[in-house]
Amino acid sequence: KKKKKKNKSKQTVAAADAAAAKAAPAAAAAAAAPPVVDTSADEEYAKKMQQQFNAEARPDDSKDDDDGWAVAVDKKKKKGGGQKKKKQQHEQQAAANASGSANADSVNGSNATPAAATTAASAEIRQSVVVDAKKIGIVIGPKGATMQAIEAATNTKLEVNAPPREDAKPAPAGAKATVVITGAKIEDVRKAKQGVQDLCSKGYTALTEAEGFSENYVSVHPRYLAELVGSGGSTIRAIQTNLDVKVTIPPTDWKPNSPQVGKVKNVKVGVAGSKDACVKAKQCIQQIVRYHHSEVTHPGLIHEEVDIPPEFYHCVIGPRGSEIKHIRGNYQCDVHIPNEDSHSEYTIVVGKKSNVDRAISHIHNLMDRDSEMRQRKYDDEAWS
Repeated sequence: KKKKKKNKSKQTVAAADAAAAKAAPAAAAAAAAPPVVDTSADEEYAKKMQQQFNAEARPDDSKDDDDGWAVAVDKKKKKGGGQKKKKQQHEQQAAANASGSANADSVNGSNATPAAATTAASAEIRQSVVVDAKKIGIVIGPKGATMQAIEAATNTKLEVNAPPREDAKPAPAGAKATVVITGAKIEDVRKAKQGVQDLCSKGYTALTEAEGFSENYVSVHPRYLAELVGSGGSTIRAIQTNLDVKVTIPPTDWKPNSPQVGKVKNVKVGVAGSKDACVKAKQCIQQIVRYHHSEVTHPGLIHEEVDIPPEFYHCVIGPRGSEIKHIRGNYQCDVHIPNEDSHSEYTIVVGKKSNVDRAISHIHNLMDRDSEMRQRKYDDEAWS
């Protein structure tokens, strides 16, 4: 029995040693590993504290993280920065416009991009001029020739906005028309505008004339403007046609039958054309003013100066101009009695050679008859 107990105890010890040997590696690993601590509660508490701290330090979440420090903004510096930004934007816009202009010039209109077309349209300059609607035909010209010549000379585009005309009737008095001028350069637009104004005021413009075109004028008394125009415009038309010039008659308030106070100022009659033509036109106008005719306007006519004393003017004129009318009707001559504005102190008779001689003879008869009547009256008074 003792041997059996001893053997059984030995087996128990051996089993215990084997179990201990098996458990030894696991125990060693457990001893080497760090202790596991439950920190979930601490992490949650720390997170709440951090949120509270952030809420107190940064109430506005949209601002940058400044670690709790308030940032002072320099307003002047910020304003300057805005101006600098605007300047940069203007420079970028100018560069874009220049690029669009270059693209528009390098390609045809059909191939131009919409952006380039928009840029070119925005760069155009538009001006308008208001003119008398009655003058709009002069601006347009025959089949638009005058307007097209102005466009070609100034590299602009003209658009006429005139009131509608019914049944080809002339425009009513006071009606106005507008001419819109469009161009790329302000200088070209101004030239075209001046050309339109010249057409309406002078009847011509240097833009549509040939090279060597010049402008000049002749100073005359307003009394002679009617003679320069002539009956139905025949005289001025003859000057312009025969000498290839443009003659401009200025407006005046002078009236032949109105009382004249002081000396009336002369007006300037415009003459435009080539240099030689202007010289001839000035000579023609001066001849008309001085002698009431010119070979250019009245071919075949001559003039004679007759010395008539002022006391015989009444008999040459006649009651209500009857004798002047008689000479004009019977002898086809004009008789010009001198006045304070005349260039000659003599009476001038204008007409064909044979008719002038007959008219002068009739004038002498009138003066002789008046002398006889005066002598007879004087004799009667002496005898009485």
